[in-house]
This record gives sequence, C-alpha cells and structure tokens, in this order.
Amino acid sequence: MKLKDGVIISQVENEYVAVFAGEAGKACSGMMRMNKVSAFIMERLQQETDEAQLVAALLERYEVSEEDARKSVLFVIDQVNKAGIMA
Repeated sequence: MKLKDGVIISQVENEYVAVFAGEAGKACSGMMRMNKVSAFIMERLQQETDEAQLVAALLERYEVSEEDARKSVLFVIDQVNKAGIMA
C-alpha cells in the first residue's frame, strides 16, 4: 500500500499536518491534522509498504506494545482510505 502522489507532510510548531496536491488533491482537499505517530506512519506510507512493516517501524521507533502499534497503523490506514488518498 502507498499514498497517492502529492501528499505533503509538515510540522507546524507542535502539530503535524498533511496537505494534498496533485493526485491526492484530486481526491481530497484541505488538510489533515495528526499527531507525531500518525505523521510517522503517513511518512512511511509515501513508499510502498504493508501493515506488518508499519507496525515493525513503530515498534523500532517508539516504546509501544505491538497491539498499540497495530491499532495506530490500522487507524491511520482507515483515515487515509476514507480520505481517498491511498494509491
């Protein structure tokens, strides 16, 4: 799985936002606010990956349980699918 081209992730002070241009902008307008964990997942989704790789990356980066990492990954995937920005 991978995000559509045109998803731009930025940090604005203590918040993270994603804005959509190009192919992603055709599917979703506006911006998406997120926390640092969601931003981390979204950054990984800019390359081809899968659920297991995302969970492993979270476990390596943050001190979380595998269950919590999987919940976070599934939540972000769900939000991305609802926004229509998954390639």
